[in-house]
Order: sequence, then structure tokens, then C-alpha cells
Amino acid sequence: MISPIYIKIVSFICLIKTQIDFILFEFKDLTISRDVKYSNWSASDVSKFCRYIEKISNFLGIKSCFIKSLTKRKFLKSKGFDCKLYIGISNESVFKSHCWLICDEINCYEEPEEDLKIIRIID
Repeated sequence: MISPIYIKIVSFICLIKTQIDFILFEFKDLTISRDVKYSNWSASDVSKFCRYIEKISNFLGIKSCFIKSLTKRKFLKSKGFDCKLYIGISNESVFKSHCWLICDEINCYEEPEEDLKIIRIID
């Protein structure tokens, strides 16, 4: 089990890095996964990471579901967890978009939007 303080620090650093990458890079570059390295992170540790991403982003005022989901996806993939990033839109009365992450093994603390048309799934 990894220390909760360490998980919080890693969560904060990853979130800030993703926010900066979002400003500097194109979409296709943001969605590239790193190679999986050896990881001693358990599913429980990674779930805590996801929960801390939500809490830290709320504290910092980061409301972008894309930034939060992308941060989680990059981290989960780097730890060997299989997850998918979904991007959906709705254009019924007002344009609406949402991004969410689904991982079979992990609670990512995200909810899919049922009424959105999925336009992209990033493996």
C-alpha cells in the first residue's frame, strides 16, 4: 500500500502537468499513452489517485472533465491498467459535451452522460 500523502502529491503533480500539456500540445499528442512500467500501485491506490484528482481539481478550480479524465487515463495506463476515455456530445437544444473515463477494475469517480452521442473512444 502506498502512502496517502505520496498519492496526493503525485495526483497534484500529474494534474498540473496535464493542464500545462493541454496548453502546449495538440489533441493527438495529449492522448498518446506511455509504455507500461513496473508498478506496485494496487487498484485501491489508483482509485485513491482518481479521487484525489477530483478533490484537487475542485480546489484549484479546474472544471474541465477532459483535463481530469486525461490525467487519470495517462496515469492508469502508465501503471498497467486498461481504461478508455469517452468523449460525447449533444446538440439537441444547447450544445453540450462531456468526457469520462471507464476502467473495469477502478472507481474513477466519473459518471458517463447517458444522453450524449459518443463521438470518440480513446483506448
